[in-house]
Amino acid sequence: MLSVKSIAMWLLPAAMALLPTPSIANESCPSAGIEVRVSAASVPERTLVCSGARQALDLLALCGIAPRDAIDVRIRAEVRHPLAGLIFGYYDLRERHITLTSLDGLPDLMHDTPYDGLPPNDFYKSLVVHEVVHSVMHQIFGTGVQTQAAYEYPAYALQIASLPAPARAQFMKAFDEERLQRPVPLSDTILAFAPYFFAARAYSNFITSSDGCLLLREAMKGKIDLIDNAERLVALRPPNGQ
Repeated sequence: MLSVKSIAMWLLPAAMALLPTPSIANESCPSAGIEVRVSAASVPERTLVCSGARQALDLLALCGIAPRDAIDVRIRAEVRHPLAGLIFGYYDLRERHITLTSLDGLPDLMHDTPYDGLPPNDFYKSLVVHEVVHSVMHQIFGTGVQTQAAYEYPAYALQIASLPAPARAQFMKAFDEERLQRPVPLSDTILAFAPYFFAARAYSNFITSSDGCLLLREAMKGKIDLIDNAERLVALRPPNGQ
């Protein structure tokens, strides 16, 4: 059974759609490979969004995944969850746009989390990576993902992968290595009650797998339960490696 928090995450786009959206001129990112429209309050935010979007698209391209349509990113002074209060951001499944908190509001949200102490600019770009992955997932697979864990696995795996090595190492130090390696499914329950641990496990699972890209693609389709299982990977591979 899903927790109230997990259910709320599914209801978030509808709730956010009722909030007023600030009217800020759109600008497109240069050399992103696909149009990335940014409505941002400052030049530094727009620069970071464009850099993060390019990084997300490059990481996805390494796994043979490409967007089909433009990506729309909007910046707000603050982003509120109807139950959890202020949050970093979200992808709106219905309106098909990303909403992120402003750069100025980031330090308070990072405080007392495993992200505390990471360079704000690096972390902000990683948030962009996370939400761009959601946007591309939705473009390709629609709403077919049936669990929140499968929905979040690719986004968290590539978000943490996108951090510079020192920042990534600092984040991962917050978690016990032995617990990260346990062969326990990444479930909606873990996501609901330990989202930062879920993020670390998703990244660890992705980089230690014998075929991280295959796991990523299958998770995007909601087809596996995210265990680093060699036999499962063999079963998923087409005959003769085709």
